[in-house]
Amino acid sequence: MEQQSGSDREHGQRGGVSARTGGAVEQAFPAVAACADLALRRARLPTNIEATVRAALARSGHILGAPAAPRWARLFLTWIDALAGAPLAPYLPGAVACDCMAVGYDLLDQVYDSPPEERNTVLAGTLPAALSLLMLAQESLAALDAPGSGPAAACRALARAGRRALAGQVDDYSLRADSAVDVDMALSIVRRRSGPLVAAPCQCAALLTGASWRTVALAGRFGAALGCAAQLEDDRADRSEDELAGRATVPLLLARRHAAAPAVAEATLWVLHRRFLERAAQALERLPRNRVNVEVLWTLLPADLYRP
Repeated sequence: MEQQSGSDREHGQRGGVSARTGGAVEQAFPAVAACADLALRRARLPTNIEATVRAALARSGHILGAPAAPRWARLFLTWIDALAGAPLAPYLPGAVACDCMAVGYDLLDQVYDSPPEERNTVLAGTLPAALSLLMLAQESLAALDAPGSGPAAACRALARAGRRALAGQVDDYSLRADSAVDVDMALSIVRRRSGPLVAAPCQCAALLTGASWRTVALAGRFGAALGCAAQLEDDRADRSEDELAGRATVPLLLARRHAAAPAVAEATLWVLHRRFLERAAQALERLPRNRVNVEVLWTLLPADLYRP
């Protein structure tokens, strides 16, 4: 068993305070918004593109989306808090990067969902705004002042996640005209599109804090599972819109399969959702507790989830 060093014990004490108060990450949100605002002003985007970017950030409940908490920034900063136990201020550009990437892919979704009669408007505004956000994410992360190769490795992780998510998005669009699509195919899309996008903030935090490769891998496994669970929740809430758009989501496919028994479809969806959450919990349980404040990370999961 690995012996706990003095610095590890000190880290555990600092992290424990953060876990009890629960205020460190939440208190950082206004600073994240200010950091994002500064990054946008420095980017000097065309006025119409900047307006689209700001509106997307606010509408999505991410940075600049007061009073909603920024989801990807929360993931990133919670992992930073658990791994480093240090002031979060030096890592704020990383939080901005993670949310910019997430909102950029939200806008790409809108590009794919746009009807033909709106395509010119979308290509003139939404698509440039999406690309601007994705590039701003890389720029913000690369500018982060962290020791060693952490920023470069985090940039690679963010780019890799985006590339995989885009491939999943393309496959999702191509399946809309496929009448033979089934639940397994839709789940594969969820894993390839949503999993990497949520895994990225967790892995970036681990890389920037100099965590071991095992911890980086477990952070990615946690994020991927959590992202899949979150996507199932979103798809359940958006069933009417997705059906109009012709999307083949897991909830819609289950509803069609069990049209005569809606309760069975709901129960099956609940089981799938719960399995993803349990995989996220299993990743947390495998983290080295002498180096990671796992209690902080448990706040990212439902309180009623079974803890071994």
